[in-house]
Amino acid sequence: MNDKDLTSYLAAAAWADGPITGAEQDLAENLLFGLGLERDDAECHFEEWKFKAPPAPDLTSLTDRDQALALLRALLTLSYSDGHFGLEELPYLTRILDKFKVTSEELKQLRLQACYYLDPDAQMVNVPSELVEAGRWDDVEQAASQAKSELRAETENKIRKDLLAASFETLQLVLHRGRSYDLAEAGAEFARRRESMLERFGAMTDEQLLQAQIMLIATAKWERQYQLSCSECDLAAVGRRGDVCPRCGEDYGG
Repeated sequence: MNDKDLTSYLAAAAWADGPITGAEQDLAENLLFGLGLERDDAECHFEEWKFKAPPAPDLTSLTDRDQALALLRALLTLSYSDGHFGLEELPYLTRILDKFKVTSEELKQLRLQACYYLDPDAQMVNVPSELVEAGRWDDVEQAASQAKSELRAETENKIRKDLLAASFETLQLVLHRGRSYDLAEAGAEFARRRESMLERFGAMTDEQLLQAQIMLIATAKWERQYQLSCSECDLAAVGRRGDVCPRCGEDYGG
């Protein structure tokens, strides 16, 4: 499949749930770079479909299985980027699954690689509305702290479960996240960082070292999506950046 066909297929999937947003375009162009296009070429090809959906694409020119799996991973990444997986996007995935007889294990690994290309999803910190309505701000702060602690525990459990299900190859690619899906490059990076990981985590198998390092990185990224207090009214109730402060109604962290 040539560069233009790859771009068209990815653009069609992005259009499946409505017009392409700026964030979707940026992500799609990065994914095309990961599929082997030069960044300028990716932007140029994608520009054609910025304001209109491509015609229904087919897979006639997609004959290489490795390229098909790479495209499937890009489609999964794009699908997960808005926080939900829409049924309207399913045909673009199932066509590849069916044509190349993708196994359930291959799909599981591609899904994990796609999910960890993106930052872990931070959930809203909810506090009881009756505390807010009564203006019990000390209790609001305590409830928010407790809710955030529970969300962190849930997130860590999910990440741990994902990492245990990941193959050694997937773990290397996840650590190499955001640059390419070249396994040789990912393996070389792990080799360069292995000694420092051993110093940090102690004697472990290579697989355990990767799991520990990815857990550290993923939870740190998740934490950075929260703010410990409102920047407007100084309410010391932890909140997700961009959410509305329960006391002053301004955006949490802007």
